[in-house]
Parts: sequence; structure tokens; C-alpha cells
Amino acid sequence: MPRMNPSTPSSLLEGAAPHSPSGLPRLRGGRAGWGVLGLLASLLILFALAPWPLLDKLRGLCFGICPQRPSHSYFLAGAQLPLEARMTGIFGGFLLTWGVLVALGRGKADQLPPAPLLMALTGFIGLMGLDGTNAFFYDLGLPHLYAPDNRLRLATGLLAGVAIAAIVWPIFNFTFWREGKDQPSLAGPGELLGALAVCAPLFAVVVLGFDLALYPVALLSVAGMASLVTLLNLVVALVVTRREGRAVILWDVLPPIPLALLLAAAELGALSLLRFMVFGTATLP
Repeated sequence: MPRMNPSTPSSLLEGAAPHSPSGLPRLRGGRAGWGVLGLLASLLILFALAPWPLLDKLRGLCFGICPQRPSHSYFLAGAQLPLEARMTGIFGGFLLTWGVLVALGRGKADQLPPAPLLMALTGFIGLMGLDGTNAFFYDLGLPHLYAPDNRLRLATGLLAGVAIAAIVWPIFNFTFWREGKDQPSLAGPGELLGALAVCAPLFAVVVLGFDLALYPVALLSVAGMASLVTLLNLVVALVVTRREGRAVILWDVLPPIPLALLLAAAELGALSLLRFMVFGTATLP
């Protein structure tokens, strides 16, 4: 959705951001942007060099946001995935669908899907909520509709992840870009089916216990968690710093990223501390 500043010459906007085939403008920026990229690279290097097994580090990142119950989780190659089945689906589905949107050229799409599609996506989230509520009642010994199953947890999580990506991405674009693209994130049933088809292999390799997928699935789901939490906090950071609706090139996303990361780290850290104070390092029942 266009946001034109009358004081800004149109020639500056037209020539400032050559576009890539994905629909996103190509990067171009100065020292501040390179400084943020350096900070992000340093954090990744420190994470990689930290003297613990990779799976333990990934579990540590998820400690506050996920109970990590063995009964609710999948195991590949004898190792428990960092996120429970439902969250593996949510965050893995979110990241995969995000990639689909970029591949479709919806990198700057700032419109929600059409009403019928939006209703279906909302239904996906509702299905996850229904399955989660049923499982919660089961865990408490209360009346429930059916016995919980990790396959249902994973499947409904994946559906919700697709829906979250299709809804959150245009909200971010509307908040971020001076001139977004007046197009929906997903335009029709065919594109939705395409996103679901991309997510299907994740469901298959986890449910079938494909051991070689342990690290790809673990990294994908945790990266999806970090991306979604950071993206939501980036929207908050843009509003707090009053930078919403100003971006012309992709490089403009970099300055508020440290604030978004700080907010995300504070939230995840607070959740981890709360869980540690209540349960210690014990796995939740």
C-alpha cells in the first residue's frame, strides 16, 4: 500500500531500490547497516563456538518457550528434537511458508489473503487450538474428545504455521515499507496448496523417523522460532522508534534489528527464568 511523502522527490523513490526477482529490493546501505550485519555475524559465530553440543544449544534457546516434554516430542536418531511436535510444526511451517511467499514474488505484499482464504487460514489456527485444548484436558484427566497424538500435534502446528506466515508477513510489510505491493500474501487456493505441499516433506520425515533429518529439522524449527519472534518484535521496534512506513530499500530494515533482538532476548530470557524458578531444569510432565 503506497505511502508517499510529498516532500520526497519521486525520482529518489523510483531509483533507490532495484528489485530482485523475489519482489524484494536489493540491499544497499552504509556504515550503520554494515555494523548491524557485523553484530549479527558475531552473535552467530559466538553461538557456533559455544562449547556445548549443537542440540543442547538449540534446546537452550527454546527452553523458555517450549516445555520440551518427551511424550509430546519426536525423536530422530535417538535424540529429542529441540521443540515439541506442535511447535516444530508451527515454526517450521512458518519459515517454509515465508520462503514460499518470497519465491512467489510477495516479498513486499502488504495485503491479507482474500476473505475466503483468510477464513481457511483462521480455521487452521482454530484447528490447532482445538487439538491443543483437547490435549490439555487429556493431560489434566478431564473429559476430552480423543486421545492426543503427536502426528496431530505436528499436522495442526504446520497448518497454523502456514496461516501465521500468510497473516504476519503482510502486517510487517505494511508497517515497514513506504511503498508496499498492493497484493495479498497468498492470492488463491492454488498458492495455499503450494505452501502446504512445501511443508508436507517436513511432516513426512519427522513422522517416518528419518534419522538424517535430525539436524535439518532442528535447525529449521528453531530458526523459524527465532525469525517469528524477531519479526514480531521488529514491528514493535519500528513503531516505538517511529520508523514505520519509511523504508525504501531492504537495507532500511537493519537499524531497528538490534532493538528487535534485544526485545526478543528479553522475552525469551524472562520466560526461561520463570520456568527455571518454577520447575528448575526438570522436564515438565
